[in-house]
Amino acid sequence: MCLLITQPAGTVFDKNFLDDVYGLNSDGVGVMYAENGKVYVTKALPKNEAEALQFYDEHIKGRACAAHYRMRTHGATDILNCHPYQIISADEGVEMWMMHNGVLHTGNGDDVTKSDTWHYIQDVLRPMLLANPAFINHPAFATLVGDHIGGGNKFTLLDALGNMVTVNEDQGVRFNGAWLSNTYAWNSKSQKYVSCRPPTPTYMGYGTGYGASYGVSARDKRYSSDSWDDDEYAEKYTLVSPIGLLNKQAQSAKNGLDDDGWSSEEDFVGALFEYIDASYVMGDADRFGYGMVRTYYETVGDDAAWDLIDTLENFAIDADTLVDILDRKLLHIDLVTV
Repeated sequence: MCLLITQPAGTVFDKNFLDDVYGLNSDGVGVMYAENGKVYVTKALPKNEAEALQFYDEHIKGRACAAHYRMRTHGATDILNCHPYQIISADEGVEMWMMHNGVLHTGNGDDVTKSDTWHYIQDVLRPMLLANPAFINHPAFATLVGDHIGGGNKFTLLDALGNMVTVNEDQGVRFNGAWLSNTYAWNSKSQKYVSCRPPTPTYMGYGTGYGASYGVSARDKRYSSDSWDDDEYAEKYTLVSPIGLLNKQAQSAKNGLDDDGWSSEEDFVGALFEYIDASYVMGDADRFGYGMVRTYYETVGDDAAWDLIDTLENFAIDADTLVDILDRKLLHIDLVTV
């Protein structure tokens, strides 16, 4: 979930964009930047759009930095669970912090008051980087961690030397001179943006000639500003991921949820759509509706549903197969044992 932004100096977003982002991601905001051998971090829990806008004007506007707007999936809504998180302190060597967008399959079972990001840092990143903080600058780091967390997750790490590294950067988009981690946590449908994903030379079969005529897949066209050359095409194949609707529904229903955060069902639906949104091999993401996924969860139960997420992290599954799984025509346990 959430929205992660990295931007160069001079970047300014308008009030409409910022209000929209806060409306979908209202569980905390944070910023990090490096100056004079130190990482500067500020976090807040804005109570409304006005407070969120004030935070932006004071700490983010025009600054070369990384910013994070949180939509809670794991852990409490508090400053501790706002991003960024510290990986290494100055006393331990090179100070380093990190922001995350997505839902990690590793979860937060050991301490549900902490987020999945906090647990991943403690269990994986911190032991790795304490031994060699400079490893974040090696291409192998982004490849290794990116493969482990899956394309639906993005990390941005920043150290006191000013080194900023984004894991799974190619899964985001460019908008207004900045990099944004997704298209579902802001009003992307009405905006022009460019996908960071490399073009795919195959046509995915949307039943139109658009993918073939432009020389790239129809799914790639959905994530490109060029797709707005034709209003009919833009309307039929919306740029908004299904999870955009999920975010709005979950946001409006949050007051009815318990203190642990979202229900496991909402966590599962979010995690599944993160995978669908991040994987071009899936084909047409619009085939996977919120109702279909929710019905699957209610039919098979919590444990079996999360087994499916684990399966998707380890197996390449095409769109037809996933549809069959969700429709209960194929038991996903068969895929696990293949």
